[in-house]
Amino acid sequence: MRMSAGGAAITLAGCATGKSPLDSAGTIRTESPERQARKFAALESLKELGPSITDIEVRRTKNIKGKRAAFYLDDVMFLFCDLARQRPKSCCNQIVVDVGEFLKYPSHPELAVRGSWSAERLAAEVKRLNEMGFEVVPKLNFSCCHRTWLGEYGRMISTPKYYEVCSDLIRDVLEVFSGTRFLHIGMDEEHMPTYQRNSTLLVMRQGELWWHDVLWLVKEVEKHGVRAWMWHDFLRKNTMADFAKRMPKTVVQSPWAYQVDDTKRYENLFWIFKTLSEGGYDTVPCSSHCYGGDKGFVRLAEWCRDNMDPAHFIGYQMAPWMQTGEAYRRLLFRGSELLAEARRVMG
Repeated sequence: MRMSAGGAAITLAGCATGKSPLDSAGTIRTESPERQARKFAALESLKELGPSITDIEVRRTKNIKGKRAAFYLDDVMFLFCDLARQRPKSCCNQIVVDVGEFLKYPSHPELAVRGSWSAERLAAEVKRLNEMGFEVVPKLNFSCCHRTWLGEYGRMISTPKYYEVCSDLIRDVLEVFSGTRFLHIGMDEEHMPTYQRNSTLLVMRQGELWWHDVLWLVKEVEKHGVRAWMWHDFLRKNTMADFAKRMPKTVVQSPWAYQVDDTKRYENLFWIFKTLSEGGYDTVPCSSHCYGGDKGFVRLAEWCRDNMDPAHFIGYQMAPWMQTGEAYRRLLFRGSELLAEARRVMG
């Protein structure tokens, strides 16, 4: 089986305690309260995207004292289920859950925070969502730029202990998400060291080490009979020829572009979307209504419909990148409306 072309996805975010959002290494971001409020609002819109490709991301925050975040995940799931009930068929058929600290991993309970769900509870929720008609896909972001959820192991990148822990976590999450066809391994923004400029520890992989770890993760996922899925960021700094020589065609690719109200402005980026599909990679483009206007999200869907190889253009994803919560219900619903509109234009 495969995702049908024209599928739709969304990213959902959970509410956490704390004062300020963190960067990938756990350092408090230096953002204005107004910007934080806008981001929190956008995250909530993610949840509405009921059925087609949806992505629930639990966003992390951290308080001034440096304690790890505690999540009100019950509130997150309540809002999502409310949205799913109201929009069961118009918008999405798949939910991608960015697990992070959401799960109390059986093999590494030390990664849990207050509010993390047990494996049994999350497995029951996955089953319930499956019965509602959603395909539920887990995501573990192994990018160095988004490693906060790994706790102390985020400081052990590419060591024997790191590989051991990653193998354990992949096994745990695939047991909880039993029957999933995919596991999203993230890997975005690692080539952007400026994103970690306020971190106390800046870590990035490149060259042969990056390839070693990515291919190791892919193999680790595939040995469980599941396909790996990842962001396309390698291609922002490298050629398609280099990419195609080493990246297995089994790995689903998600190129992303935001603020795309003016598609001409992004023509130099859109070649990646087209080249990936023409190169034989199953591709799920991603955009958002968070960073820019509403029109760009649907316009990009139209561009993908008209320019990508339909055999490998297998879905479209909404990523509001805002926290999920009642305060942002309106934005979440707007995200779902846009995703439904994108599905219609894709046919």
